[in-house]
Amino acid sequence: MKKRPMYLLAGAVILLCGTPFLAIAQSITTGFATQPIFLSKDTPLAGQAILIYSSISNVSTSTFDGSVVFRDESVEIGRILISLSPGEARLISVSWRPTVGTHTVTATLTNSRGIAVAQQSADFTIASPDAAAASLALGNAAANVNSFFDASTTVQPATPIDQEISSFSPQIGAVIQPVLNGIDAGRTIAAHTLTGQITLAQSNVPANSLGTNPGAGLTSISQLNPQGIWNSVLHVLWSVYLYLLIFLRFIVIKFAIFYPLVVIILFWLLYRLYRRLTRPRWA
Repeated sequence: MKKRPMYLLAGAVILLCGTPFLAIAQSITTGFATQPIFLSKDTPLAGQAILIYSSISNVSTSTFDGSVVFRDESVEIGRILISLSPGEARLISVSWRPTVGTHTVTATLTNSRGIAVAQQSADFTIASPDAAAASLALGNAAANVNSFFDASTTVQPATPIDQEISSFSPQIGAVIQPVLNGIDAGRTIAAHTLTGQITLAQSNVPANSLGTNPGAGLTSISQLNPQGIWNSVLHVLWSVYLYLLIFLRFIVIKFAIFYPLVVIILFWLLYRLYRRLTRPRWA
């Protein structure tokens, strides 16, 4: 009879010591899925309501009760209470209205005792609606210019020019034909080079599928951070660069524009040379 208190004491010690191990075992088998945190929109904009998603699963043999806390840096975005049956997986989400800039979003899974058992995080860059709309407009305009001129890289040969010259003087036509062929070969190389640069520029201009909301703007210029402003400036510069490339390629591939332009430039250079040579020495 005197040994019973010792048994009770030993049982209490085992129970107290075993509880943390049970919690640890549960934490090992309950956590986030391999899929990272993701947003409901591919291109999130400041001021817009978006959803933050995270996937959790319970592969243990017991029910998991706890919560998931979403934070933007140290600021809590939302908290969701969960209860997962053995083998159950669930996709959870919270609503978020971010500001302009780069945000580190963290999701922390805690059990019913408030102990963190798993955590995952991801970085998201949030753009200004006004800057995104301006970049989108430039991107759309550049795409329209590209389709209006000619998206083809096929260079129109100078055959009509050679035929016209040969009709007046076959001798001059025979001399100038190799020259025109060499120029056409250079135009082909230039057209392919410009096309490569156009593809690069297009990859740096926002796509047409941006889901913008012009009504959700910034309340003050102070909300813009340097990184957001710099990204917007880069988008504008890439768009202008895209315009120039498309225009130059159009000139290169169209023989009816390229050769008259070359002739005009040559005459202008000859005129400038003539003016320099005939200018009085005292001028």
